[in-house]
Amino acid sequence: MRLIVLKIVPAVLALGLVCLPNIQAFAKVSESHMAKSDRSVALPEAMQGIWFDIDDGNQLTVAGGEVTYAGKAVDYDYKLVESEDGALTVSLKVEDSSREDAFQRENVTELVITPDGEFHAYNVNFDSQFERAK
Repeated sequence: MRLIVLKIVPAVLALGLVCLPNIQAFAKVSESHMAKSDRSVALPEAMQGIWFDIDDGNQLTVAGGEVTYAGKAVDYDYKLVESEDGALTVSLKVEDSSREDAFQRENVTELVITPDGEFHAYNVNFDSQFERAK
C-alpha cells in the first residue's frame, strides 16, 4: 500500500486534483492497516540491539520501545509496525501536528528490515544502512 501511495500522490498533486486535507485523510486510512502502539511497547525483536552505520559508524540503539541514534533519543509518541512482502517496517510518529515537520527532519523516523535482511533507518534528510554490533 505504501508504494502505491508514493506513486499516486505526487501524480495527483501535479494535476492539482486533490487538496491537502484529502491527502492527509488518505494517509490516515493507509496507516490504519498498520499496528499502532505507544513507546511502552517494544519494537520488533529483529530490530533490538546495537547497530552501526556502515558508512559513518554512527550508533543506532533499539532497546525495548526506545530508539537512540548518534547519542540522541528519538522523542516519538507512537509507532506503526507493518510486515509486508517480507519487509518489516516501523514508522515513528508524533501526535502533535505542529511538531511533525521538525520531528521528521531531526530524528530517525523509519526503521526497515528488508526481505534480504538489511537494516535501514531514515528520515526526510538521510538514509543509512546498519550492521549489528559484534
